[in-house]
Amino acid sequence: MQGHCNCGSVTVEVNVPPNNEHKGFVCHCRNCQKSSGAGGAYLLMLPLSDITFNGPIKHYLDTNTNSGRAVHRHFCETCGSPLYGLLKEMMPGTALVRTTLFDEFKESPPIPNMELYVKDRWSWDQTLPGAQQCSANP
Repeated sequence: MQGHCNCGSVTVEVNVPPNNEHKGFVCHCRNCQKSSGAGGAYLLMLPLSDITFNGPIKHYLDTNTNSGRAVHRHFCETCGSPLYGLLKEMMPGTALVRTTLFDEFKESPPIPNMELYVKDRWSWDQTLPGAQQCSANP
């Protein structure tokens, strides 16, 4: 599976076995809202060892989080597109990759099975049917 940032300067390749169900989720925390410029971030949990990023990537250590855990946020140096985050303390070896990087999901993105920080979800935003609802980080 291949993807790229908005300008194409950063590419991503993920080794995913065929018919593998993607574990998608939405985070509605204020920091994800701010980093996405929207009501939250749509993310895939993927093994970091199965992902290759190429291109100019900048890093920001986000320590001002509701959970108190640092999030290592990575984004394209050229266009600023968010790429992935790391929660090294909580989820070592796992990358939280932005679903929107992958054009193959344009028509049919993975349906998130969990929503985090629903307490921060915008009042008009709908609950996703069948998704586990967490008021904060589980």
